[in-house]
Amino acid sequence: MAKAKGERGPLVGAAVLRAPDLSALTVRRPIERGYLVNADVQRDIWSHTLGDSLRARPGDASLLLTEPVLNLASIQEATDQVWLPLFRVWSLEMLSVRTGSGGLRIPAAHGAGAQPGQRPGGH
Repeated sequence: MAKAKGERGPLVGAAVLRAPDLSALTVRRPIERGYLVNADVQRDIWSHTLGDSLRARPGDASLLLTEPVLNLASIQEATDQVWLPLFRVWSLEMLSVRTGSGGLRIPAAHGAGAQPGQRPGGH
């Protein structure tokens, strides 16, 4: 996602390439080093992806997201606020993932049995 000087809204996806001056854009990343650092930017990107690009209806779908193994509770809550109330996904499953030189390792899924709008364990 990028923000152009003088523009009201963010530029997402192909709209970035149509900007008149690419050198004047400020790039904003929602995730750094695997951690969500800007929930508003993440919301804008997923809104564009689901609505404009895929024309999907998240309320009819379940969602599986990956997160770092030692993800902070505040980041988990921010993720919940993006997906559950805004997109109204039917259910949200979170999977802790560790990556490294050995490839992708999946130690545990902690989403099994969660009800819509609730993280496993009542979080």
